[in-house]
Amino acid sequence: MSLDGYVAGPNDDMSFLEHVTGDESIIDRYVEETGAIIAGRRSYDAYAEDPSMKPYGGSWSGRQFVLTHHPEDARPVEGWTVLGGTLAQAVDTALDAARGKAVEIHSANIASQAIDAGLVDEIHVHIAPVILGQGVRFFDRPGPGPQVLLERVGAARPSDEVDLIFTPRR
Repeated sequence: MSLDGYVAGPNDDMSFLEHVTGDESIIDRYVEETGAIIAGRRSYDAYAEDPSMKPYGGSWSGRQFVLTHHPEDARPVEGWTVLGGTLAQAVDTALDAARGKAVEIHSANIASQAIDAGLVDEIHVHIAPVILGQGVRFFDRPGPGPQVLLERVGAARPSDEVDLIFTPRR
């Protein structure tokens, strides 16, 4: 996430990450600990156009799900399962597929909904040293509403202030 709260630039541009360096062992840890991924329709459609886009550069393998309001018009993509039910059903399906490992949500919109619904146990935030100024916000709730309080429960490394782990307070 950028310092100003964006996880992607305009039009889902992620090129800012090309200039970000970090501890590669974090990626290795996520590859090991992740059992399933839930993505949004934009990510799914982008992958359908370019199948070389793979989680963690292709070093991860597991079940991938797309949650969409229109499953009937999603073209089949190898390695993906299209889900059209509720968010809670999608999370349950992904948890079953993950076989005790973590489920990652690769969609800011779906992640926001999951946080609001109390379906998120942990939020891992990796701060990129960049200010984007516009794009896709990590958590975007238009209008007034309750804030989400987080409790810091860890970091990628004990002294880390860049890769942080939070849990939502309920």
